[in-house]
Amino acid sequence: MLREAREVFDRMLERNVVIWTVMVKAYTDHGHLQEAAELFDRMPQRNPYSWSAMISGFLRAGKVDEAVRLFERMPDRNVVSWTTMVTGLAQNGRVSMAREFFDRMPRNKDIAAWNAMITAYANAGQMNKAQRLFDSMPAKDLVSWSAIIHGYAKNKHKGKVMRLFLLMLRSAVSPDGTTLISVLVASESTVEVGQIHGFATTRGLLSDTSLGNALLTMYSRSGDLHSAWQVFNMLQEKDPVTWTSMMRAFANHGRASYALQACAQMLQHGYKPSSTTFTAALSACSHASVVDKGRASRAHCRVSVQGGTLYEQWWGKLFQSLTVPLVRVWEATTRFW
Repeated sequence: MLREAREVFDRMLERNVVIWTVMVKAYTDHGHLQEAAELFDRMPQRNPYSWSAMISGFLRAGKVDEAVRLFERMPDRNVVSWTTMVTGLAQNGRVSMAREFFDRMPRNKDIAAWNAMITAYANAGQMNKAQRLFDSMPAKDLVSWSAIIHGYAKNKHKGKVMRLFLLMLRSAVSPDGTTLISVLVASESTVEVGQIHGFATTRGLLSDTSLGNALLTMYSRSGDLHSAWQVFNMLQEKDPVTWTSMMRAFANHGRASYALQACAQMLQHGYKPSSTTFTAALSACSHASVVDKGRASRAHCRVSVQGGTLYEQWWGKLFQSLTVPLVRVWEATTRFW
């Protein structure tokens, strides 16, 4: 498609600045920075969006110095170009430089620039700076609240996570699944997990598979296997993380046969296992004292580093060995719970 677009571009008798910019952006979006730069240099005239497209391409490729030099050459800068620089520098881990550009921005800073700086500080563990910036924001959106809450959760400040979450509920901004996952990570008891579960239910957020996976995991960690199992059954859209989390929950609570059957069911549904799934299966084997299967698993794990085919063969053999003898166990789980 890019080649065809360039052919059409070259055949055009007249090209305005918008068409030039679209072609430059197409090159940067596909990582063809040399072609983009050559085309950019040939532009008869440029607007702020042309400059921002090229700068953004450099930043996405990690070419920070080139981006800074190009930005300093810009004759006219707007909010978009400033925000592009701040966001790109923050995403490249240049937190101090990002803050310098942020402070140089005109007073009408875009909220995306504020959010980028808060996220950068939070990822760097500099929560005091993130909090001061958050408090000074003229307006906050969902990304702002989620960024600061995630930062505190990541740095294990449970009290501040809960305080900010309550403040968010009193604001005009409603939390989404991403926000609730951060709150869940900071939860320690079944009661706290259950409260988030109830809140998510009333807000209609349980269609989010990632949130469901987090609920499942946190219920298991807090010792409530029954609720973890209920969340698993409730999820309409399951992914490999869902199945692996349920396997680990069963294994960690001494239900090894259920964990192995979940593994078989996962394979039967066509999901490709990951190394985490492999570890969960080994854990289930160890809990069930299945020594021979555990040894075979470890041997195949070592071989699989060198070849994916043997790895897949191991999973096929495991699937065949587990499916038939454990079908009745799986069917009994519904009656058990």
